[in-house]
Amino acid sequence: MAGFDQVGKDTGPGDGGFLITNKETPTQIVFEYILFNYNIDGNVLKKEHKELLDRDIIPFVKEHRVHVKLMGMASQSGDREYNRKLSLGRVLRVKQYLLSEGLTEAQVPGPDIRAAGEDLSTSKLSEDPMDRAVRLTIAVGIKPRPLYPTIVVPMIITANGPEPIILPNVTIVGDKPEERWTIRQIFGTNTNVGVGVGVPGVGVGAGLGPIQYSFLLVNRKTAQMSQCTFAGPGASGGVGPNNKSFGLGLSIGTSITGQSKTWNNFETTAGVDFSDFNGAATWVEPGGVGLGTDVSAQAVLTFPKLGKTVRVTTGKTFGFPGSAISAGNFYCGAPVQLKRP
Repeated sequence: MAGFDQVGKDTGPGDGGFLITNKETPTQIVFEYILFNYNIDGNVLKKEHKELLDRDIIPFVKEHRVHVKLMGMASQSGDREYNRKLSLGRVLRVKQYLLSEGLTEAQVPGPDIRAAGEDLSTSKLSEDPMDRAVRLTIAVGIKPRPLYPTIVVPMIITANGPEPIILPNVTIVGDKPEERWTIRQIFGTNTNVGVGVGVPGVGVGAGLGPIQYSFLLVNRKTAQMSQCTFAGPGASGGVGPNNKSFGLGLSIGTSITGQSKTWNNFETTAGVDFSDFNGAATWVEPGGVGLGTDVSAQAVLTFPKLGKTVRVTTGKTFGFPGSAISAGNFYCGAPVQLKRP
């Protein structure tokens, strides 16, 4: 990720500290913290930000059964999509630093990462140091892997605000016995420790680590929806440019896959229910088209128990896209009833 750091326009030393947690905040919240005064158009942590994390956050999280939720923010200048990507870059670098200093993926879980862009700004200024920030919420409990969903909500919260779920192509055809399904990927993480080898002009890397993706699964006949999760150990690899002549080294990498805008339709035999998807599954993701770019791809999700293979369009991946394969478990929460348009 370092090769795509944006230093931006210097705004002076980084700052941060504890926030006053609203009394109405649920009791599982321990405290809230903020790192602010990032450079304008910058996504890298400043020296002061790292010192604050080293002093106030990392020791506390290591010593207590808590985990960190991260929210990236941006000032009001710049367009909405740019600000969302900028705030995502900021929050990913905070997570990367926390992992490099000994926190585990379960202590900084991918589904608790958000990029709000300028949406949380209440300032009268277009450039407010408090808006160029990452907020950290320290919450009770360390989330285990796999992280199975416990709450299903018929709405997706995006950087642009709430996005209602609209059933795609809901056309129920007569007496055909098949169950008709639609799946949409809404979030994904791939964290790995790897080995890289560089020769003049090109570098090749391979890594091992946990892979996790979340989905919305809709039964188009019953108009029911469930939030589902795939999680498991995975292997990943990639190829990219290399500036040095020869090199060999270890690396820690994280990529985040955002929400897909594509619903993928498929069918199963009659009588298949949401619970029938639970169990062993595999996830195969093709190689990214560009190192460090934000690209989407079409992955393959296989359910051996159902004898079914489904192609799933992923959202844009931020980080270092590469091929990945994982054998793990798929789990669906209790379905909710949706309204037809």
